[in-house]
Amino acid sequence: MDPGSSKTMEVAALGRPFSLGMLYDCRQDSLIPGITLWDCEDLGKSTRQRPSPNSEFDIVASESIEDKSSALNVEASLRASFLSGLVQVGGSAKYLNDKKTSKNQARVTLKYKTTTKFQELSMDHLGAGKVRHPDVFEKGLATHVVTGILYGAQAFFIFDREVCSEEDHHDVEGNLKVIIEKIPALAVKGKGALELEEKDISNVEKFSCKFHGDFSLKQNPASFQEAVQVCKSLPELLGADGENAVPVKIWLLPLTAIDSSAARLVCQISIRLVQESQSVLEDLSELEMRCNDVLRTTPAQQFPQISKNIKTFKEMSSVFRLEFQQSLAKTLPSIRGGGEEEAVLAEILKRGRSSPFNSERLNEWMDCKEKEIYTLMSVTDTMKNLIIVKSENHLYKEIQKAKHAVCFVFTSLGSDEPFLLDLTNYLRKNPEPETSQDPRILEKEQWYASREIVNSMRAKAKLFSDFAAANQENKNIKFLIAAIANETQRGSSIYLYEGGFTVSENFELPSKPEDVTLSNTNHNSVTLKIDPPKSGAENITSYSVEYCVRGEEGWKQQTATKAGEVTVGNLSPNTEYMFRCRAVTSVGVGPANEVSDPIKTSPEKPEVRPNQSKISTSLNSTPEPSTTKLSLTDTLKKKSKKISSASPSVYQLPLKKERMNINGCRGFSFGKESMKENRTVMLLGATGSGKSTLINGMINYILGVNWNDSLRFKIIDEVQTRSQAESQTSEVTVYKIYHQDGFMIDYSLTLIDTPGFGDTRGIKRDREIVDQLRNLFSSERGVREIDAVGFVVQAALARLTTSQKYIFDSVLSIFGKDIEENIRILVTFSDGQPPPLLEAIKAADVPCPKTKEGQLNHCKFNNSAWFADNKSPTADMGEGGEAESFGKMFWNMGAMSMKRFFTAVNLMDTKSLTLTKEVLTERQQLETSVEGLQKQVKVGLAKLEEIKETTEKLKEHEAEINRNKDFTFEVNIIKPFQIHQTGGGYLFNCQQCDFTCHDNCFCTADKDKIKCSAVGPDGYCRVCPGKCIWSVHFNQKYKWEYRNVTETKTVEELKKKYDIAKVAKSPLEALIKKLNAEYDEVQAEVQRLMDESTRCINRLKEIALRPNPLFSPEYIDMLIEGEKSEAKPGWMTRVQTLMEMKGKAQIIARVEGGETLLQRNTEQTKQTTDKKTSLGLKIWNYVTGK
Repeated sequence: MDPGSSKTMEVAALGRPFSLGMLYDCRQDSLIPGITLWDCEDLGKSTRQRPSPNSEFDIVASESIEDKSSALNVEASLRASFLSGLVQVGGSAKYLNDKKTSKNQARVTLKYKTTTKFQELSMDHLGAGKVRHPDVFEKGLATHVVTGILYGAQAFFIFDREVCSEEDHHDVEGNLKVIIEKIPALAVKGKGALELEEKDISNVEKFSCKFHGDFSLKQNPASFQEAVQVCKSLPELLGADGENAVPVKIWLLPLTAIDSSAARLVCQISIRLVQESQSVLEDLSELEMRCNDVLRTTPAQQFPQISKNIKTFKEMSSVFRLEFQQSLAKTLPSIRGGGEEEAVLAEILKRGRSSPFNSERLNEWMDCKEKEIYTLMSVTDTMKNLIIVKSENHLYKEIQKAKHAVCFVFTSLGSDEPFLLDLTNYLRKNPEPETSQDPRILEKEQWYASREIVNSMRAKAKLFSDFAAANQENKNIKFLIAAIANETQRGSSIYLYEGGFTVSENFELPSKPEDVTLSNTNHNSVTLKIDPPKSGAENITSYSVEYCVRGEEGWKQQTATKAGEVTVGNLSPNTEYMFRCRAVTSVGVGPANEVSDPIKTSPEKPEVRPNQSKISTSLNSTPEPSTTKLSLTDTLKKKSKKISSASPSVYQLPLKKERMNINGCRGFSFGKESMKENRTVMLLGATGSGKSTLINGMINYILGVNWNDSLRFKIIDEVQTRSQAESQTSEVTVYKIYHQDGFMIDYSLTLIDTPGFGDTRGIKRDREIVDQLRNLFSSERGVREIDAVGFVVQAALARLTTSQKYIFDSVLSIFGKDIEENIRILVTFSDGQPPPLLEAIKAADVPCPKTKEGQLNHCKFNNSAWFADNKSPTADMGEGGEAESFGKMFWNMGAMSMKRFFTAVNLMDTKSLTLTKEVLTERQQLETSVEGLQKQVKVGLAKLEEIKETTEKLKEHEAEINRNKDFTFEVNIIKPFQIHQTGGGYLFNCQQCDFTCHDNCFCTADKDKIKCSAVGPDGYCRVCPGKCIWSVHFNQKYKWEYRNVTETKTVEELKKKYDIAKVAKSPLEALIKKLNAEYDEVQAEVQRLMDESTRCINRLKEIALRPNPLFSPEYIDMLIEGEKSEAKPGWMTRVQTLMEMKGKAQIIARVEGGETLLQRNTEQTKQTTDKKTSLGLKIWNYVTGK
């Protein structure tokens, strides 16, 4: 709306008491009661009314301010007043204030709207002389008068349902929406019961309902069934003649249309600033929900130190919100009235972004707190059913109740929070410190960010839990959990109390004896060998050896003063006994190590007579009983699924699927979570290089499988569902292999299996893999650090073909330079000789660590040996024996390489993937900028041609144009067309510019579009001409393509379009200048995108391990020639994709070379100042013919 025009404007009533003739101040968005321009009698005579019946239902599934405002037809300006608190809403509009309190809340809203009549003032009384109270204009209290009102009513039924951790939020909300959508059909029919399936009936019982409406109800509905009944009765509640209807929409006429001296609305607040203000408040609301959710967690309720900081943080965020709204409420009327410029509001927003209350920094602090809580939960979960005391007074009370008290103490929960101090200083208007605290830096200093501290804490928690379980029958010991600040014991410690006083602040509890093995048996005794525990040895006073007859109850006990061999006597002959052993301390006993199999004593010793020489024979023939402990492989064999009965048999290991919720990734775990340190290894390589088989080989090595064993294990079942030319792995798969006794490595291992690069699906598939890895590295549940990157390659490659070199370069270009020392070449299909491949890798200058002798650090394997037949009937004869000897040789070679590799992994420095994630982000940003450049250059060239053609025709027909204002001529312009896409991928389209800003966006949901690489850190698109806010971009099935079309235009149309004054000395010259200025704007936008691309290129040079091969036109030419010469199936499609990539690569090469992508010819060249402003929508609308 043009504020200076005499046109009426429409506003939503929002429950405010409007009436015809009432005055309204659009600067404050407030009603002016008690003052009118006309008397009531005049208004009554000039009122016209007509019926306007209409009713509709709608579903509102979004909780954004934008969507809720849209449901109430609230435009941007009124929305700004509501956000600032200038407008107090009532009736159905209270829906705007109703916000979710938890992110675990699924919400769907049913909207009902009905209209009854429209009243308006006739125009015959609007003249200046007909106003009864002209003094209103002099006072300047109002800017508009109400001239029309649409009556009706609205109602919002808000249905909420709590989503538990096992449920998918999206699924719950979808099911909720399906059920709610059935209500309007019932309300329209007005009879019958709502037909629901049995599962739906149980679901609706979990719904709660809130009602906001313009109807007078005896009681608001609180449940689904009550909501249905109210919904059916709404039409009746309006009254037979609609007498209970209220204003829902208002028409306002500017007072300047009646008297030019009246106060006026000078300007409206720009949509961009309204949306930015809205984003600030929405971010704070999201943060409030996060705080609420955290305060509901068990650790926050158990430990006041946690909840205190969260509540303080929440309160300060609320204070900042209030101050921000007060600033808006003060500034908005002043801008609208012309007292201040919009720059004042922009400065308020800028000040907020640069303050500690910046949304990103607030969320980073909450991320830290959530990590602390999740770590606490994982630790306390191992100590279930133990008392947690909330204060030191409570602790003192509890330790008086028993002789001894053992307390697991969290020692770092009460540590200082410098970031909270920053927030406090900002609100108090104290000077900020020179270096404001960054939550990300602070997180590194926190206890939960230290792997060493957390691993130690978990180990202590396990010992504490085991110790408590072993002594649960002992009433003289109390087991407690508390939080006590102690800087000398960072993270956690175990306190020992005796008689109510502290004995030790670092008491080391004993673990179970490391091993208990059988040394000897006879007919009445058993000798056991006890290995001391790894933990708590200095506090052990003795050992308790416990035994009982197998199948019977009642354990007997024998004490041993020290570890070593212990003989248990007085046993019955030829009897099976169960044994267990535990450490004893002055406080209590430790957990027991049970001998897994029963031990049987010998038969009773026979009577011996003199001179009976057969005695020795008899004694010698008596077998000595032995016990056999099942090996790890035998144990796993029982738990695994047999998938092949060949020789050797093959078993599929039991895996537990992990819930990752990362697009393109999946996760599995093997075994129970261990306290052992974890190492992470990623395997990458070309399709067919043998990654999956190698991972299966690694598993067999880790589990201790030998060549002669009759079984093998698989963690990956390589079902041949695709051709050998395509990767058998379609998703990035994360295997968490928890350490178990019997492993050949002394740590837990996370293995990341990636799809193969360079299969027949071409570079599009390779780019998908890169997107999958970016998702994995960026997600909260993803991978944040890595210990080794294994590059799997085939040994036989004597030289690298173009496609093979492309695979090397593609894989290496993913990583940051800090990963170079952690790369290892894993050579498959090796015959034991030095692989020819190594020379090819050296020649290609592939970055990889070298040995002292200058050789590439590599490991050799032959995948054929891992599952080869080791029991051939011809094993000792001719070729069969030779085959076995080769198989065994390759097995041993692989086992030695495995040992060397996993030893090296344990010695490598763990590397954060922060730099690698930045490489992937910069690559994506560069590709997005180049996509925008391609389109903008096309627009600019078309604009240049249009200017040239228009200028020539205007000059050619100047005389005729001056005589005839309707003179027409044809000109080529560029217009947008929708091109529907049939393939996969997500298209990021701007709804305001009709522009495709990102062709292959990895963000699948519209609500996540702010994460798209086309969107800048300020939330505005970097690519579309209008630089629009991210929220007006959506995923759609079509992309916008711009084509040249011929249109007929008149000079008058162009003058009007460009606001060329009739009094201009030379209108045609002015018009040509305007067209030239438009081109300058296009060129400025191209330059901005070039600058952004140059920044990405330079940053990638600094941080990337290898340049992306697809950024080089020459490289792509070689790939195209390679595809043509090899002519493998699908080569034509792949060549077409490479040609598309070449266009982008050429743009990158020109930008890198500093070329100008748009340039006029000599005649049209003119000097321009530093116009770095973005391409305005007004100019873009003309360029696209809108």
